[in-house]
Amino acid sequence: MKKILTLLLLACLLAACGSDDDEPEYFNPVEGVWEREGVNYYWVRVYTSDFTSYEEEWNKERTKKLETNEHGKYKVDGNKLIYKDFTYKYTIANNKLTLIYIDEFGDTYEYKYTRKVD
Repeated sequence: MKKILTLLLLACLLAACGSDDDEPEYFNPVEGVWEREGVNYYWVRVYTSDFTSYEEEWNKERTKKLETNEHGKYKVDGNKLIYKDFTYKYTIANNKLTLIYIDEFGDTYEYKYTRKVD
């Protein structure tokens, strides 16, 4: 009887000691709307709760949408946003998102966005 009680106690203890990950599997640090202003254009990048993203390009005055680019599904892996055909490294600090893309020739492109707050 003592053995059974000990085994039950041990089983309960092991079951209670699950993973203590700081971030759940569905954690999406980039989720939201991000803005970037250029010399002649204005961009809005949207990351949704279902891990899809798209970007809208507007004229500088923000009165006419010029283009929408669907980027599709992505996953977050550490400091990377991984899409089917490309990967960004990213950092977020003080509501600023920096995306870094390195193309197949080794050229680096850096894009800086600010979280849109309504």
